[in-house]
Amino acid sequence: MCGPLSAEVVAADALDVETLRLDALNLVPPEEVRVLREQGVFNRIWVDTLENLVTIVETLARTVFNAAVSDATSRVKSKGNVFQRLDDLADLFVDAGYPDVRRLVSEGVWLRLQESWAARPVFTHNDGVIDDKSVSKLQVARSSASAPESLSRCVAGHDGRTGPLCHYRRFHAT
Repeated sequence: MCGPLSAEVVAADALDVETLRLDALNLVPPEEVRVLREQGVFNRIWVDTLENLVTIVETLARTVFNAAVSDATSRVKSKGNVFQRLDDLADLFVDAGYPDVRRLVSEGVWLRLQESWAARPVFTHNDGVIDDKSVSKLQVARSSASAPESLSRCVAGHDGRTGPLCHYRRFHAT
């Protein structure tokens, strides 16, 4: 094949890489898992995977939206990085006449995605430190009907620093 790959192929390849990286964790001998957990290896992998997932979706959504919507530039003007905000991203596509992705997946899947998207900026920009601004944003989210429950529990019991440990325990309990 000559020329650049389509955005869909690039995204699928990137997701395959992330899946392979996570699948490789199953190859870690059980006696080494405890040591790696204590060293924060699984936490770092969780954060890196989350950041990569958001970037993959952001890049794909931006490329698809710009290619499919004739007035894409004006629709995203003054909206900041709308492609990194999951609900705003879904609204953007709906407003342009496309199906609502929130209706194409189960409520449980959508809530888990919201939870992951809400956690990303805390780790990407604050290295897991919950500051007053982060707590305020998450408390607003917690009060909404679609609040991610485990993230809300993390914020409610935060001690000034939370991190992927909270999420690690929820998603990767052993």
